Amino acid sequence: MRKWLWMWLGWMTANAAGWAVTALLIDVMPELNSMLGLALVATVQWVPLRRYVHGSGVWVLVTYVAGFGGSLAGLLFLQLLGLPPDEALGFGPNALLWAVDGAVIGLAQAFLFRPAPPNRFVWAAASALGFTVAAPLSMLVRLWTGSAVMDWPSSLVFGGVSGLVSGAGLIWMLMQAPGRGIGLSTRL
Repeated sequence: MRKWLWMWLGWMTANAAGWAVTALLIDVMPELNSMLGLALVATVQWVPLRRYVHGSGVWVLVTYVAGFGGSLAGLLFLQLLGLPPDEALGFGPNALLWAVDGAVIGLAQAFLFRPAPPNRFVWAAASALGFTVAAPLSMLVRLWTGSAVMDWPSSLVFGGVSGLVSGAGLIWMLMQAPGRGIGLSTRL
């Protein structure tokens, strides 16, 4: 059980650090956009997952492409609903945008787990839920700091909270894989 706790803590730390460093880099180098920052986040995420997913290059590429597609899908979804994204107090629209983005990223990443856990598509739901819970909390931090953009404190909160929530789904999913669980799901 300790192994899974360390994995969860590693996942939360990787997400928090990846998102915060991305925001710091964007602040220092404005020409770097958040999509390139997602590649950094994915690289850091791969570290605690390296035994459970295909190579880091594949994880980073899939996360990057899915992040772009998820952001686009989220914006189109909000446009379809007639909701404006990223208003200072637009908690609902932003949570929806991040939910779609998290679901698309999680769905794409679900195909990379090896051996494929029987419930690997739970990862898409866990990723979406993590992004959905983290988005409004991150926006509260932005309001508190008076920042108009995702700065490092709000990104740190976003990464940590999304890692906390999605990490629970990640651990549950990985424990269901044959030979990886604590005895209940191990097949003979």
